[in-house]
Amino acid sequence: NQDEHGTHIRVITEALQKEKENAYVATTLADEYKNDMKRCRDAMILLAKAYDQDFSRLEARLDAIFTELNDDETKNAYDLVGNSLSSLRLMKKRIKSQEEILKEKGLRVVTEIDIFRGGENVIIINDGALVEGESATVSRNQENAKVDELIIVLDWSSSMISIDE
Repeated sequence: NQDEHGTHIRVITEALQKEKENAYVATTLADEYKNDMKRCRDAMILLAKAYDQDFSRLEARLDAIFTELNDDETKNAYDLVGNSLSSLRLMKKRIKSQEEILKEKGLRVVTEIDIFRGGENVIIINDGALVEGESATVSRNQENAKVDELIIVLDWSSSMISIDE
């Protein structure tokens, strides 16, 4: 009986010792986790402060750009849309290309592979002068033309040339 009672106390003591060790391990892990969480919180606070400083610098830079764009219309290729930094938008000014201007007039630049037939109407425009051109008709006789040439007949009735008498 006493041996059974002693064995029973020894088993309970061993179980309590294991529980104590398990509690110590759990407490140690909880402390490590708590310390990790504190380090993460501190890192997040430092990161938030760094972002706040960075955003402040960016806001100051945007404010300077806004002022510069508002003050000097000739210096930029952008249209300023909005009256304050919060509503500011930059829109790239649209510069029409030569092809777009010709397309609006129903014209296009000819290429080396274009084929013309006699009697077709063409408009001759000097390079860079997209305002006016000379109307002409492709000649039906292309025998004297070189490979990279096209013989045309100017339509003098549509010409803007005036002859003084």
